[in-house]
Amino acid sequence: GIGATYAGVDVDGLYVSGNIAEVLVFNEKLEDSDRIRINYYLAKKWGINDIVDTDEDGYMDAEEDLFGSDPLDPNSVIQVDLSTTVDSVFGGQSNLGDSEDYLVLWLDASNFNATGNIDANLESIANETPINRWLDLTGNSNNALQASEAYQPIVSNNQLNDLSTISFDGQDDYYMLDSFKAALSSSGY
Repeated sequence: GIGATYAGVDVDGLYVSGNIAEVLVFNEKLEDSDRIRINYYLAKKWGINDIVDTDEDGYMDAEEDLFGSDPLDPNSVIQVDLSTTVDSVFGGQSNLGDSEDYLVLWLDASNFNATGNIDANLESIANETPINRWLDLTGNSNNALQASEAYQPIVSNNQLNDLSTISFDGQDDYYMLDSFKAALSSSGY
């Protein structure tokens, strides 16, 4: 840790095992908007924007950058328009009406990262890649998450109608849907 007297040792005298990249100390509490900008600066500078959610909206900065959402604005979330997607499959108007207003979770394996399964290098995500986050395309941040690679399902490309699916091994692969569970509990479904 970093303290008033030492860097690399904590208050109990335990030494840090790891790396420190940059330290910023402010003599007063930052406004939320300034804290978000500083976090984004650090994430971009140190190349960790794929694991940092600067604005705490449930989407990693790199995901928002790829999608075109603003990683500095918690109200700017990744959201795909269902009507537009359905219209493109129909080849015309779907006439979904108000149905979209009631959509609370949308997990689409052919677009699990909201960018058509394209990575930060603008390449298709490779077949059998473990997927730690399956993004909720509604913008409600009800993302399916799995931090442990051992339990992460994989993407299987060109499966149904040449589209990707998410494959579970039937043994121990799963996602957590904590945000969705909380949303369902509070909504009375």
